[in-house]
Amino acid sequence: MEGLEILDVVRTAEQDSDLLLAYAIDKPKKGTKKDVAAIDVLGWIVGKKSPVVAVEVLNGDRLLRKIPIEIPRDDVGQRFSTVPEAKNSGFEATVELIEENPPQPPFERGEKREGNLILEAVFKDEIRLKIGEVRYKLESSIVELEDVPVEEVDL
Repeated sequence: MEGLEILDVVRTAEQDSDLLLAYAIDKPKKGTKKDVAAIDVLGWIVGKKSPVVAVEVLNGDRLLRKIPIEIPRDDVGQRFSTVPEAKNSGFEATVELIEENPPQPPFERGEKREGNLILEAVFKDEIRLKIGEVRYKLESSIVELEDVPVEEVDL
């Protein structure tokens, strides 16, 4: 079992830039702690000249997840009523941090690792824009299930 803590979430793109009208990263939140090695990514994004079609989650150069922009967001649709894509501008996914065939060495019991994920918007015209960074700490559990003694009970 792993323990995960979100150390920081930083927005890196300016709203109302040449590419974006606005966006929000609702999850993850700084300080979130979980007992699984997975990060929930949730938010919304509205492009200015070209619609945003996906948010990619990267670990360095490696793509971990491509999240489509398709979740209904009535609040965003009302705020940006002149932009047709705004009503379905949400994104949401769970991103696994440990894979079965990872490029990094196996996780040792009691080991701690820090990592950094990049969130990148992908526009319909294939332009990409970094919109955020998520810094996290992952710690393997000190007590593994196989180490827990099992008591036999007479029934």
